[in-house]
Amino acid sequence: QNSNLQGFLAAGGKKEGGNAFSCNGGDWGSREGGLLVSAAPIGKIQANATYVLVGYGAGGVTPIVFKMLADGVAVTPTSAIDPQLTDGWQKFSRTYAPADLAKHVGKKITIVCGLGRDAKGTQGSIDNLSLRYFIVP
Repeated sequence: QNSNLQGFLAAGGKKEGGNAFSCNGGDWGSREGGLLVSAAPIGKIQANATYVLVGYGAGGVTPIVFKMLADGVAVTPTSAIDPQLTDGWQKFSRTYAPADLAKHVGKKITIVCGLGRDAKGTQGSIDNLSLRYFIVP
């Protein structure tokens, strides 16, 4: 995994004793935010597949970045769950339907998550990322 060097791994993940990716916001002097980007492609977009990207976030910071890329280009999700983060862990998700992915079939998938530029708040954490897909018959 690559980071833009504004984030860090720290104790305090969603699971007791686990680690999470954390990044500081503008209230702690880091307006750059902090992004975690998969260093290598994690697969290729399959035809007739629905993809679901899920992760958990905590901390009162914005803007949260949570997206799937196809050959480096952000894919627009069909639907999204984007809670306003608080101190407790909250679920984020992005669903990508086959019709929205048709022009991306065969392209390499990477994931970007973290805290965006001009971040507001103190610190945010992201944990338990997963990307799953299923083929639609």
